[in-house]
Amino acid sequence: MPHIVVDAGHGGFDSGASFFGYKEKDINLSVSRKVAARLRQLGFQVTELRTDDSDVGNAGVRGKKIAELKPDFAISIHANSSGGQGKLQGAEIYTPMTKSPARFEYYLREELRKLTKFRHIWSKESRTQKLYERHIDPDSKKYTQTYPDKAEFYGIIRESRAGGVNTDIIEMFYLDSEPDLYTFLPQEDKFVEAIVKAMAEAFNMKYTAPA
Repeated sequence: MPHIVVDAGHGGFDSGASFFGYKEKDINLSVSRKVAARLRQLGFQVTELRTDDSDVGNAGVRGKKIAELKPDFAISIHANSSGGQGKLQGAEIYTPMTKSPARFEYYLREELRKLTKFRHIWSKESRTQKLYERHIDPDSKKYTQTYPDKAEFYGIIRESRAGGVNTDIIEMFYLDSEPDLYTFLPQEDKFVEAIVKAMAEAFNMKYTAPA
């Protein structure tokens, strides 16, 4: 069975973004626990990096833990922020610069588009902090270009990739955008199912909707 690591971003003293009375760490944990439970129902082996409001280390530490676990794939679940300006809306995915197969990202993008605006699939380079938009060939479900000569900006992606594991960061919505927040809140379980269904399709596992 495929082994997936699910990371609920932030936790403990690190709240992540906080706007309109909501803390990112709490939203991340709620979604991550539901995703993990549903993946187990479908037959996946799942490891959660945190299951409560605890500090499990910074992004680099989390990436090293993922590498030690040697899963088939890992996801880190987040809510985004544009610095409190509330100017941006929609979901994004951050993926390793060297990654070529893009089945999960392709299917997740298609599922999220049913729920909200989908912005981009990105990779981010460390030295210049340049964003590279990733494009997927719809037939092969592979990225049209990779960047093996670039260093990863995000520690969780960099350190897990050093251990041979691909990790995606899923930014579900912008927490500092009130319209985006209130698009997400009544659809939280649908966002969960979007992630779960995309994972099932990516790994050729049978998907069944929750009872």
